[in-house]
Parts: sequence; C-alpha cells; structure tokens
Amino acid sequence: MLAIILLSSQGISPQTKTHELPVIDISKKYPSKKVILQDIAEMEHIRLETTDDVLMSGVAPDGDVSILAAITDRYIVTYELRRGEIFIFNRKGEIVSHFNHKGPSDQEYFNITSGVIFDEKNEEIFVCNNRNIQVYSLNGKYKRTLKFANLKYEIYNFDDETLLVYDEVDILSSNAPKKNPYRLISKEDGNTVVVFDISLPKRYSMEILYDKWILTTSLLNNIYYGKDFVITDISSDTMYLLSNERELTPLLVRKPSVHASEPRTVWSIYFMTDKFVWIKIQTLKNLSDIKSSDIKPMGGPGSPSKYLVYEFETGEISDMSFYNSDHVKGGGWGLPFNPVMTAKNTTAALDPVHSSKEAVLNYIGDFAKFIGMLDYDENPYVTITKFK
Repeated sequence: MLAIILLSSQGISPQTKTHELPVIDISKKYPSKKVILQDIAEMEHIRLETTDDVLMSGVAPDGDVSILAAITDRYIVTYELRRGEIFIFNRKGEIVSHFNHKGPSDQEYFNITSGVIFDEKNEEIFVCNNRNIQVYSLNGKYKRTLKFANLKYEIYNFDDETLLVYDEVDILSSNAPKKNPYRLISKEDGNTVVVFDISLPKRYSMEILYDKWILTTSLLNNIYYGKDFVITDISSDTMYLLSNERELTPLLVRKPSVHASEPRTVWSIYFMTDKFVWIKIQTLKNLSDIKSSDIKPMGGPGSPSKYLVYEFETGEISDMSFYNSDHVKGGGWGLPFNPVMTAKNTTAALDPVHSSKEAVLNYIGDFAKFIGMLDYDENPYVTITKFK
C-alpha cells in the first residue's frame, strides 16, 4: 500500500537513454515510397454471424456506427455508437452474447462517449461515458460502477488491475488542463493508482469552438502496441513507449517544436510495428481562418494531412503509401480511426460488405472468394492485418 501511495504522488519518470534519440523534421519534404500491403503483412478475414437479433449498423444513414472494440485469441467485441448495443463474438465470428443497457438507471449507461473496453482475463466489459464507467459480465449482467465524472478523456485497458486514462483538454471548461494527463485508475473503484511523469505545461486542444459548433480533428494521442502503448501527445515534442510494466521510454523527438509556430503543426501516432512507426502531421487552423465549409459532420480545424514513416533499423524517413492488392487496381490502404486492442504488430477493422464487393475484381483469389460468399445485407466483416 505504501508503494502505491509513493508511486501515485511522485509519478513514474521516463527511463534515461545514453544514446541520442532520433529526430524527425516534420517540416521537410521526404521522398515518396509505395508499398504493397500483402508484401509486408498477412491478412485474415472473419465473417460475423448475422441474425435478426445480431444486426450491426455498419455506417447507417441515422448516424449510427459499428465500432470494433477488441480482438483477442478468443473473442471479438463490437458496439453500436448511438444504439448502445454490445456484441461479443468468438474468433470464428459466432455470436457468444449481446446486450443493450442504454437507459437512465444507475445500472445503465446514458450513452457511449469514450468507448467500450474488454478485459478478457476478468471477462468484463467496461462501458465508458462522461458520467461514470459501467462494468458488466460478458452476458450483460451488471457488476459495478466506477464513478468517473470527466467529460473529455481517452481510456484503455492497461493490465489486469488498471485502466490507462488520458485527460483531454476540454475547451468548454474554465478549469486549467492537467499538466500530467496520463494516469492509471483501479478497475475495482476508479481511484487513481499512478500518475505518469509526462509533464505538459502548455497543452493544446484538438478542438475549436466556433459559434455553436465544436470542430475537431481526427488525431490520436495514443495507440495500443500489443500490451504496451505509444504516446504521441499533440502538445509534446517527444514520442514515448509506455510498457505494460509501467516503464516510460522516449522513442522519437520532432522538430520544429509544436510551440514554435502559430497556427500549430501537430503530430499524432497512426500505427507502429517492430520495424516502423507511421505518423500523421497536420496544421491546425486559427479561428479566424475557419470557413463555413468546415462546419460539417466530418469537418475539422485542420489543413490537409500528410503521413510520414520512420523505419527503426535504417533511420529512413519517407512519405510512404500502402496499397491493397486485393482491391481493384490496388486501392490505397488506411488504418481504422479508433484504436483497437489487438496483438503486437497487428491492427484490425470492421469492413462493410457492399464497398468490398465493389472493390474486388472478377472474384479471383482467396479474398475475392471470401467476399463472394457474403450477402450485401450481412454484418460488416473483420479484417485482421498482421505485419511480418
């Protein structure tokens, strides 16, 4: 208990490194590089069971979206953003259970604002919103509530006992943003266990308040890297690796500094493997530069983005594009927006059947045969991409 108190009060300091960290100049123009996805990765496609009771929205006209929450060796977990339905499938895509406890009572969730977390070992589902975190069994039985009144946060499954919380900048709040926004909380009661020593004295928001609209960008501060995490806060010039053993190690440094110019050019993490890290670069607009065309559901206060790939072994930096040869003319490949809990060097996404059928030519090859078996009105299927 004394050790936990000391860690909570002092934080955990980043490990020191004797060698100089790699520096990425995000203002430079780097050579283009084209990579065929199938040359460096293996892809697996899983058909999800579809019945009258197990019917996902995909991307529906009413604004609902099906989101992939987690993939483990045994389970696939998805949820419906607006409807609140949660589905648990086995790894063959067969339904194990599903439930919907959206409602006003103390044992229900009003909405799902910050995602769904799956704890396989404890067989628990955490439904996160801005009032609290509700915990259920795999069949939807209510277990407990973690009191967690926080409007803006990202949350992740960290280990058997704790969740990783990132406190975002809330532009509607009069309170100063936290200088140390990364912490671990208990899965049992929601209390803070550890505050990490990632100090950010000056913090920026991904959002801009414009009249009655909040404009946001599609940037990520943190992603899963197996059981570890990559932290690339938009307010920091350093990228960190946070291990499952709670060790914090600097990975990369950017220049020029995020604090050096206005409007700010920020970076965010897109994906990382043992061989490379994929980074998104975007310049955020000033409020005076916002136009009416930015006021749309998928709009945001950002200029067009660019993506850079840093290769660890060679130190090479390139403007790399990935192409999926399973699609007609090798269409471009991008990652899912939401961080998905998967194995190391692996990412996964829900793919709609109708768009995949349109992208496949002549139904030749294993992927095309898989798509050919699916009906247009089936649930989205899961694509797992594992990098070699």
